[in-house]
Amino acid sequence: MPPIKKYPPHKIADLDYSCSAFLMYIGIDIDVTDQVRLHNVIFADDFRGNIEEIFEGRLSHDPSIYVYVPAVADNLLHHKDNRYLCLMPTPELKTGSGIDWSDEALTDQIKDVIYRKLATIEVFEDIKSHIVSETIFTPNDFEQTYHAKFGSAFGLMPTLAQSNYYRPQNVSRDYKDLYFAGASTHPGAGVPIVLTSAKITVDEMIKDIEQGV
Repeated sequence: MPPIKKYPPHKIADLDYSCSAFLMYIGIDIDVTDQVRLHNVIFADDFRGNIEEIFEGRLSHDPSIYVYVPAVADNLLHHKDNRYLCLMPTPELKTGSGIDWSDEALTDQIKDVIYRKLATIEVFEDIKSHIVSETIFTPNDFEQTYHAKFGSAFGLMPTLAQSNYYRPQNVSRDYKDLYFAGASTHPGAGVPIVLTSAKITVDEMIKDIEQGV
């Protein structure tokens, strides 16, 4: 196999990556869907400081967390499936190389931080007494389950040097009939943008087929 010229392993490792996340999937025995929204954010008291901590490779004792309540939008889940997704942004594994995500004591500590943050909202102030299920997903899981480089949850960081023409493109320059789509390719991350990436890739494939490339 010929060498990869554009993105050899050492160059991929040197790129800048977005943050990762610590996820908690929580099931509770009460229905609070009429008191919350589909998408909810509980901000850190020092939001700027929280962002700086993430990109400096440190965990926050007062994080911002995102809470997703699917039953608000799906009537089939209403009153039947009281499950919530809590997402706490964290450093990815390169920047946060000093964080041991296999340490159960650490993950228990992070869970407590999230529960304390949830408890600042009236509807969730007694949430721990209503938990019936709990599953966590760490940056290690992003790397091992999804092969996300350094456990990054959102792919390459959208810096000027990693955007537009400078972002990995959808057609391989090294191998014929090899195409890419996803958060780390052109045009970028986020569900709508990743779908756009897929559309661009399909268009390139069709063009190559029609031209007999």
